[in-house]
Amino acid sequence: MPIPLKWVAGQIVSGADWNNARLYKGHSYIVWSGSGTYYAFAQYDGGTDYSGSSAREVIQNAIDGLANSGSIQIMRGCYVLTGSLNPAPSIEISGEGWGTVLKLGNLANSNVIKFDRNAPNVVLKDFAIDGNKANQTTPAWRDYLSGIYNGDYSTTPLRTSHTAGYNMDFLKIKNLYIHDILCGAAMRITAATSVLIEDCRVENCGNDVATTGCDAIWMGTNSGSKIINLYTSNLTDTAIALCDSRYCEIINPYIITGASGISIGNEFGAHYSDHNSLLGGTIQDIWRSPALYLFRNAANTTGSGDHTIIKGVHIRNTDQSNPLKNAYNVYVDGAQFFLIEGCQFANYAYTGSRKHIIITGSDTYTTSYGSITNCNFIDANVGIEIQGAPDYVLITSNRFGGNVTTPILYTSTPVSKIVRNNSGYITENWGWAQADSGGHATVTHGLSSHPTCILLTISGSTVATNAARVDTITSTTFQITAPAGASGNYYWYAAV
Repeated sequence: MPIPLKWVAGQIVSGADWNNARLYKGHSYIVWSGSGTYYAFAQYDGGTDYSGSSAREVIQNAIDGLANSGSIQIMRGCYVLTGSLNPAPSIEISGEGWGTVLKLGNLANSNVIKFDRNAPNVVLKDFAIDGNKANQTTPAWRDYLSGIYNGDYSTTPLRTSHTAGYNMDFLKIKNLYIHDILCGAAMRITAATSVLIEDCRVENCGNDVATTGCDAIWMGTNSGSKIINLYTSNLTDTAIALCDSRYCEIINPYIITGASGISIGNEFGAHYSDHNSLLGGTIQDIWRSPALYLFRNAANTTGSGDHTIIKGVHIRNTDQSNPLKNAYNVYVDGAQFFLIEGCQFANYAYTGSRKHIIITGSDTYTTSYGSITNCNFIDANVGIEIQGAPDYVLITSNRFGGNVTTPILYTSTPVSKIVRNNSGYITENWGWAQADSGGHATVTHGLSSHPTCILLTISGSTVATNAARVDTITSTTFQITAPAGASGNYYWYAAV
């Protein structure tokens, strides 16, 4: 075990002490356990050493002893906590990898790490958190069992207010393995700026959706935060919920076998959620809500889900046997100026009705000025479904192949749309049709949907083209009626 390294000027350092210093250099405290006792040894001159039978008290004493800056290294081992650790400002708490385990004690019924004071610039890295969900009871408010949580100024739960929360700006969470949290979220970060969550893994959290749903990350009213290389599996709620937050980035997540994937929108109405991005990553086998959800709450008619960029994401389902599997992968409701680009949507082992993207909107929640481009759609009943009255939605340069029954489905007439250059969905066609004077010609237009624009030009007649008439337009054909004295070839152009 390490020993205190409180050296003074002129002291001769032994070889053993020097080796210890190489291992633990730069740390203010070293924490370890042995024979049922926990130790926190100060590594600086004048520091106070702590020991005792309570891991929580010993580690908390070290945190409070540093007050406003310093680092605590927790050695490999299991540290059973009877309550929450409360970080101090500018403190770094690190382990020796996932072999350092902070485990919630039986019936502790608390958060593992709870920010119960203003504590910006905290670093948490290189350890595991075990929520020990089998030996906890459901609290009055489920967030009170979240793994990492910033506490309330009052008894009002943060789920209903973003204004009550302690300062955790510039928080850094790196290389944590969080598992078996009963409910709430593995990491619940509220009202913070420039948070970085990187290279973390969250698994096996929550028991059921109704009473003990558990997110991996729930962020509310955050700004400028980043989530990088997050891995999640087997969750009973959302992997990443980005609510009422702005200018945040989610980069290269790997999300599998959970109730919900990623949701970006406003949960409390009065706040906005815009200018966020999801870049790369995989979302697989989501069984309840959409893999990706851009939404606007009923109390907020502007600004939520707006200016969202989704690029290079692979959304797929490999197991269709679960009857609870949701009927669609992406749901956009009320977002504006969104971009979905370069993504792949696939339902492997496809056997039933499933839709990849639903774009919906109404007079209250206008979905408009969106773009879906350069994406690949395979194995689905519907590729993209347009509902309600979305406005100015661009669908271009996508590929619909591999068992997509209906590439684009309109269940209502959008205000305006532009659909062009999609492989597997023909939106433009042209040709020639012969119609005799006063007669008719039936044209098979070859489009994938009912044409909304048909233009005619006649060859070989002095009668004006605009005297000809187009009628009986269907999803497969239309009819040209030639006026008297206007026999000839009609060049036609038709577009969806």
